[in-house]
Amino acid sequence: ATATTATNANAISFTEVELNAPITVSGTWTTGNGSEWGEPKFGTSFNQFRYTDGNGPYVEYNIPANHHSCFISQLQWDTGGYADCHGVQSDGDLVFLRRINTRQLVENANHGNTIQHDGATVTFAGSGLQAFTKIRITNRLGRIHMTGIAFTRQIDDGYEGTGMVHPAQISHQGAGSGLDADLLGGYSSATANTANTIVLRDASGNFSAGTITATLNGNVSGTAGGETLGTVTGRGGSTGTQILVATAAGQAMFVGRQAGAGYSYGSGGIFTAQSDNPNGTQNAFFQGYISSSATVASGNLTFSIRADGQIYTTMNTATGIANNSFSVGKTITGTIHIANGSGTSGNNRQAAITFQGDVLGEAQAGIYVSNNNSSGTAMGFATTDSYATGPQLFMTATNTGVVNFSRASPTYAGNALVDVAGGQTIAGITYFSNGESMNVYG
Repeated sequence: ATATTATNANAISFTEVELNAPITVSGTWTTGNGSEWGEPKFGTSFNQFRYTDGNGPYVEYNIPANHHSCFISQLQWDTGGYADCHGVQSDGDLVFLRRINTRQLVENANHGNTIQHDGATVTFAGSGLQAFTKIRITNRLGRIHMTGIAFTRQIDDGYEGTGMVHPAQISHQGAGSGLDADLLGGYSSATANTANTIVLRDASGNFSAGTITATLNGNVSGTAGGETLGTVTGRGGSTGTQILVATAAGQAMFVGRQAGAGYSYGSGGIFTAQSDNPNGTQNAFFQGYISSSATVASGNLTFSIRADGQIYTTMNTATGIANNSFSVGKTITGTIHIANGSGTSGNNRQAAITFQGDVLGEAQAGIYVSNNNSSGTAMGFATTDSYATGPQLFMTATNTGVVNFSRASPTYAGNALVDVAGGQTIAGITYFSNGESMNVYG
């Protein structure tokens, strides 16, 4: 490269090297002649400039004999970033000298003069160059605007060290540094559901998101709007763990709807409850209370579906029956079907429809069946004249259709149809003295 020697106002001699005649060039550079970007600058006799962008492009210049320090003149602009300076050994190895800033955001204008710009400056590139054959300047981020390069014989320059400041030399607060004021880890922020962005709350403190995977602790409140598809999984180790929904009077809290026709979901219903263990009266699929409590299930239990299949409801009655019963205080139109399963010989299965008053345990009457898979099904009817005694069978029908009367002779219009003395039989009607046995409960 062509070189010229000059002396500054402090009588320090320096050698200017032709900027656009480097020994080595890597990457794409734009070069030109002219007084671009203004003073101060080296190489006014050459009047050249060059610039490049991005990470990697470099230029290398031979170090003049007996010269120890290097300076470049450059434009620090809002498109800049930083560059690294290395000494090149005779064997080609690189020794890091220092990092230089190429960017500033204080002012960026030419003030009406195309050859005068804010941020034109002289930058120290390295010292101790007598150990190297060349100096390399490598752009690392943004754009480097070089206007000249010069070497001095001074050996004590560079007292400010290696110039390590990065990221992006402090003033770099625009896009691209990875640690800018508007970025975190290289990602920008957004209030919308935008991929590869960091959550930013809007003016109302809200943000939008797609799928959120998290272990949540504490309370969740607010309104869920729109269509929601997927699964909400809650894990609780105590009976106090719950999802609580509180609404104003008259509002529906949970609404399940299967829209359209032709859908099939197997055994799953619109509302489905599952339990690992029925556990009798201790486990219920659903319970309804009349209560003012906002957090726990308490108050007057009015409806319950147990995990073992039993249903309990008070409906219009004053009190319920807290056992395996289904209490109804309304008129039912249609068919009631009771399935009690198939018993075995010596182990009958029984079912009953019983009636009682408002007092728990005040059994009044009942209809009973008893069956097994060996002899079939027998049936009995009971009333009572003593609540303390409970229901008492007055008529039974065996599996073969024999009708038995256990408490009194059958009558018609107040007249006895049979004399029960001696266990007489008339037209297939038998007084029940030692026939089928049947448990009575209610």
